[in-house]
Amino acid sequence: MTSLDRYHSLQRAALIVMIVVIVVVAGLTMWSLGPVWRDHAVRRALVEEQSPSFWWLPSWRREYSLRKKLLDPVTVEFVETPLGDVLQFLKEYTGTPFILDEASLNQIGVTRETPVTIHGVNTRLVSLLKPLLDGMEAAYVVERSAILITSRPHAEQKPTWTVEKTKSDFEKEKAAEDKIRLQLARSITLQFKDAYLFEVINDLAERTGLIIVYERTWMIDSVASDATLTTLEVQDRPLGEALTEWLDRMNSRYVIESGMLVFRAKSEGGDKSDE
Repeated sequence: MTSLDRYHSLQRAALIVMIVVIVVVAGLTMWSLGPVWRDHAVRRALVEEQSPSFWWLPSWRREYSLRKKLLDPVTVEFVETPLGDVLQFLKEYTGTPFILDEASLNQIGVTRETPVTIHGVNTRLVSLLKPLLDGMEAAYVVERSAILITSRPHAEQKPTWTVEKTKSDFEKEKAAEDKIRLQLARSITLQFKDAYLFEVINDLAERTGLIIVYERTWMIDSVASDATLTTLEVQDRPLGEALTEWLDRMNSRYVIESGMLVFRAKSEGGDKSDE
């Protein structure tokens, strides 16, 4: 073998070693960063309402499919119904597989027979599950090919994330909030003297076309009930100013949330009134 042949042999060996190193480094990178890339890709596709990319791995597609089912709207009504029966119904209704982590749930006193109440009309499944499970100190985790219902302490040990709204949801909320701010800036004349609170709220909703809601704690902390008598008399004043003064007399305020005008007690957290 000549010196030139030996040189070419060394070149080929060096090239092989370099290729092996590159493959190993790429493999280790994929192994360590794969979950991060998967989460980013799946989350973005869900929020942007896009289909899975052609290069996605089967496991990524399965997770996307599961999480997309959580965004499907459902209509349900259960009162004091065993948790296991509710989840079985949701499984058959939405095609979403649920698994109860009974060992973990038993530690917080939750079983298949634990009675639950759940109500929703055309509501995203994820928006039903969260408050339902929060009330039992439980949570859900997307795991492999199913939704695992487990205790909150156990769920917190697992890396998890949730998409509750999509791009179109944010756009609808933005349009609704712009409409609310426009109505709050417009002048209005109101003549309510010793009127029932619910009548005032219903009239405001009808006249402005806004969705006005109040939280249960507002009734308890501030006004006792929606049959409370109230007075709201204004003459050609911006609605926002009138509402601020009126609610202030009841130690209350309004905030704009999720495309709705929400009345709540001043003692509660949240954004300041959007005047």
